This record gives sequence, C-alpha cells and structure tokens, in this order.
Amino acid sequence: MNTMDCKYPYLKCRYYHGNCKYLIIGPLREEIVSVVPSMKLYHNILYDNEIKRIKELSKPKLEKLSIDTNEDISLRKVASFRKQNDQVFETINRRLVQITSKSTTNIVDKYVVTNYGVGGHYLPHTKYIDDDNLINSKGRDAIVIFHMDDVPEGGATVLPEVNARVPSVKGSALVIYNTPMGQFLKFTQYGSCPIVYAVYGDKWTMSVYLKQ
Repeated sequence: MNTMDCKYPYLKCRYYHGNCKYLIIGPLREEIVSVVPSMKLYHNILYDNEIKRIKELSKPKLEKLSIDTNEDISLRKVASFRKQNDQVFETINRRLVQITSKSTTNIVDKYVVTNYGVGGHYLPHTKYIDDDNLINSKGRDAIVIFHMDDVPEGGATVLPEVNARVPSVKGSALVIYNTPMGQFLKFTQYGSCPIVYAVYGDKWTMSVYLKQ
C-alpha cells in the first residue's frame, strides 16, 4: 500500500514488537507514513468480532456532529464511550499500551466512534474537541485513528501538509504523534475523504487521544 509519494525513500514498512513479550511472538506490521510529524500505520489491530461489537454499541447512540457552524467541514455521526462501558474498550486499551509502550494510566479512556455515510466527510482542520471543548492540545501525546471498514473508493484519511493519504483498511490503526512543544500544528491537521459510491456503503472509524 502506497501511503506517501515515492520521493520519500526513508519511509518503510517493518515488523514491530517494541520489546513487548506478546508482540515478540507475533509482531505488528508497522508502516511509517511520515517522519515529521511522526505517523505510523499498524495493520490488523482490530479483530472482526471487536469491530462488530463496537458498531453494535454505537448504532443506538450515533448523533450528528458539526464542529463548525460557519463552515461545512463535517458530515458525520458520532458516539462516545469510556473504556469502562464495555470489555471491548478495555481490551483495546491494553493493546494500545503494547503498541505505544505506555502505562494504562496514560491512555485516555474516551473513545469516539464515527460513522460516515455516502458523501460523509471531515475536511482537514486543527480543532480538537474533547470533554472540556479544548482546542489547545498540550498534554496529548498522540491521536489514534482506527479504521473499521475497507473502502475501495474514497474514505481515505488525508494529511495535506505532509502529502499523506492513508486508505481505510479494515482493522488498521493510524497513530499521529504530537510535536515536542505539545501542539498539534498544521502539519498534523487531518481529514476524511468522502465515500464515493453507495455500493460501498459507509465508513466507520474510532479515535482516541493519548496523554503525554
């Protein structure tokens, strides 16, 4: 899968274990999407039964969300969960610890599930909203975006400032790391391309912020 232009020869794919004893036995497929800012794509992170459970939990809770009333930058529905809401989130929380080499106390426990229908999109932006409606991202180490569907046409996660395009591949997780100054600058603004055809159905993602 080509996530970046070929003029970046230092980008690579590899097997990653992070000195975790579980991952040494079964290492992750890690794809380096960008070096500055640091962005990594991991494959086969979510299992089919977990994706099915997350969608089942989310469908009754989905609500339309717009993060800017003056611009048409968002066409999507969202549902939020704490890790305590279901065992599936506890399991994913532990998996994030293995991927990022953090302790469980550093993993933010709010998971945001997003559904994009046909034409659903999320234009690139730098506003990040959480429980306190904070735009400043200080204290956040990274954002993780899980893809829960294969979308052949459209639906890619894009980061225009670094010329990155990450297709929606079922079960994958994109990790976008913060800058040393504690800010998600314009380099890390991201968006979601529209779903092209009705035959491809919709697109589901799940995101979570990680604390520093």
